[in-house]
Amino acid sequence: MAPVSLSAQAAQASENTPASTVRDAAANAPLLNEELYDVEADSWQTRNLAADPQFADIKASLKKELTDYLKKTDDPRADI
Repeated sequence: MAPVSLSAQAAQASENTPASTVRDAAANAPLLNEELYDVEADSWQTRNLAADPQFADIKASLKKELTDYLKKTDDPRADI
């Protein structure tokens, strides 16, 4: 099954869909590919640096920061 973007999920929800249903769909959405950009050198974000080994430490640091925040806020995606 191809990943469905969050905006596509929201567009599929009718006006009468409870907010909790939309929130649950977002929380259970599959993770998308990782992206990392140098917005100072590449303001249009055309070169994804996530797979570049030169940026592995930065990516790992950001991932840890995100995971810590998800755990702190009891986000269900923290265990993914």
